[in-house]
Amino acid sequence: MKQVVGGARVTSNFIKHYGVMNNYGQNIYYTAYYPITLETYMDTLYINLVSSEVAAVEATYDFRTNKVSTSIVAINTKDYVNMRYLNTQAEIKDFNRVDSWIRQDKINIKYFK
Repeated sequence: MKQVVGGARVTSNFIKHYGVMNNYGQNIYYTAYYPITLETYMDTLYINLVSSEVAAVEATYDFRTNKVSTSIVAINTKDYVNMRYLNTQAEIKDFNRVDSWIRQDKINIKYFK
């Protein structure tokens, strides 16, 4: 499933994900990274990616507040731990699909217990 988001497509299959729990086994938050497929080379320049990076939507579900926060990040394809936040949030439209995806995918945190 894909959705057009300001000249790019966000895919619901996450690149990576992780969850955090406290010492009592309570879920704190769950984060997933949904890849952004850019339509043209100019989109790559606009989002300011280098050749070894892929753009993604970082979505975090907070179990304590039941809220979702989102950011746009560039993830290094050679080392998924290295990433940087991009200042393109204003250019990305329609995050409502990402919100529903993270709410569905948060069940994956059970694997982190």
